[in-house]
Amino acid sequence: MRVKRKISGALSAACLMICLPVEARAAEPAEEVPAEAPAAEPAEEVSAAAICKGKSKRTIVRKYYRGVRVGAILRCGTKNWGYRHIQAGHGWSKSYDNKIRRTVASGIEDTPLPGSKTFERVTNQCPPRVIFKVVTNPLAYGGDPRIDPQGIITAYAPKSLESNVGKSDAKCK
Repeated sequence: MRVKRKISGALSAACLMICLPVEARAAEPAEEVPAEAPAAEPAEEVSAAAICKGKSKRTIVRKYYRGVRVGAILRCGTKNWGYRHIQAGHGWSKSYDNKIRRTVASGIEDTPLPGSKTFERVTNQCPPRVIFKVVTNPLAYGGDPRIDPQGIITAYAPKSLESNVGKSDAKCK
């Protein structure tokens, strides 16, 4: 007799071996738990353009995670910030969405100015070079409590591949 059970991603392989009868262990392998941050929200099937069509600047398009907490949010925004700015200035695609997700999830977090937070994905070389950058405002947009936090202002791949990450080349020698 085959026992069919749904295993949540939170159960480890060790628990699977203890919790299920022998028949079920052999019949159904454990689901793998992803090692990276959760996928951006909402579901990937819904395009950002569809979410923002006819919506206000404060509408949330995606939430990007850094570990278990939300690292940055992307709002529809305007031509100067948010999804509409990124789409008009840099273009939008699933690949661009993934670059933002990876950068927020595992990039170097910095606060260069009050009211500003950046995430940078850098090369693994000496000196390190920025390959993608996400600039956010973790505070309210212009003091508007309905848009708090403002979220992602822009995201781009720097043309010069330079960064403040490795200002001193002396460390590399």
